[in-house]
Amino acid sequence: MTEQEQRIAIAEECRWHLQGDCPVVYYRFEPQGFCFFRRIKTKGGGESPSYTPTIPNYPQDLNATAAAKRQLLVTPELQQRFKTELLNVFARKESGFRDSAQVIVLKTASDETHALLRTIGKWKD
Repeated sequence: MTEQEQRIAIAEECRWHLQGDCPVVYYRFEPQGFCFFRRIKTKGGGESPSYTPTIPNYPQDLNATAAAKRQLLVTPELQQRFKTELLNVFARKESGFRDSAQVIVLKTASDETHALLRTIGKWKD
C-alpha cells in the first residue's frame, strides 16, 4: 500500500469522512477543494464536527499513530494482535531481528501503521 492509501484506510476507520465545500477556507485542501471531518463528542454529550484540510500522516507521525491505536485497539485481544503484527512486520524488515525489546527501540511510525492496518484487516498487499 502507498502511504496515502494507508493514511486514508486508517482515517476511514477512525471515522474521518471526505466532504466537499469545506467550511475551512484558509488551508490548502487535500484533495483539491475538499476537506475531511469527523464528529467529536462535546462535554455536553452532543456531537460537533471537527474539520481539517488533511488527514493525519500516520506513516510518518508516531503521535498520530498512537491516537489511532487508542481509538481502534479497544480490546485486549486487539492490543495483543497488534503487538504480534508489529513483531511480524519488524521481523520481515530486519534480518538481524532478535527480540521484542529491539522492536520497542527501533520501530517507526511506518512499522506501526503497517501493523495497525494488518490488525484491523485493512492491509492490502
